[in-house]
Amino acid sequence: MSPRRPIVRAGIVLVPFIIAIIVWWVLAAMRLVPELFLPSPLRVWDSAMQMLRSGLLLESIGVSLLRLGSGWVLGVLLATLAGWALGMVDWLRRGVQPLLFPLRFVEPVAWLSLIILWFGTGESSKLILLTYASFFGSFLYILTGVAGIDETKLRAAQALGASRWQLFSTVIVPSTVPSIISGARIGMSYSFLTIVTAEMMDASSGVGYIIKYGSVYMRMDQIFVGTILVGLLGIGIDYAFRQAAKRLGRRYFFDHI
Repeated sequence: MSPRRPIVRAGIVLVPFIIAIIVWWVLAAMRLVPELFLPSPLRVWDSAMQMLRSGLLLESIGVSLLRLGSGWVLGVLLATLAGWALGMVDWLRRGVQPLLFPLRFVEPVAWLSLIILWFGTGESSKLILLTYASFFGSFLYILTGVAGIDETKLRAAQALGASRWQLFSTVIVPSTVPSIISGARIGMSYSFLTIVTAEMMDASSGVGYIIKYGSVYMRMDQIFVGTILVGLLGIGIDYAFRQAAKRLGRRYFFDHI
């Protein structure tokens, strides 16, 4: 690979962001949009630095990542178990699938009012929303992976006298690893789409709290800080996830993540 190629790729990625910042700066400098609704990039930067010095920024990032990680792990774990169970047991799939499939079209935010009424606005409600988002982001990928296992592998293992546990651990689990990783990545993106909504439920910390605080007190600079922060965290975590997936891919002989 040419040493220039990574630089060119980085340039291609950065150019749209640079153009967006320039346009933003021009609009703010020329007062084409009132400052109340469009603060300048410098003001947003100053607000971010102020929150960084006060400790609010790092605390919010840590709290959001903890909530996000908890809901994501729980959702992917439940989706994996459900995918394995429904993929291997025909009668269970026929009975449960008609109930689960319509739910994946219901956005987590649609459950917000019911969850608040049932569980209040504490941490449990946030965990439920994030777990729901992660579960339905991952579930279909994992179920499809189980259903797509090569029948030849299963028959060969059975012909060699493999027990149910050996069949599961040596054929089904390795064969579904690519689907689990793909589903986990989609589940993470679904969780990211839900984290701000979850944290705006009476939260006193987190990135969603920064956005909510800014909207209550008309601090557009803080809203911009929180929104940009969500995007940067999403890019960073997705990149880290893809790098980890590539390493796992070399072990399990797949590279499509």
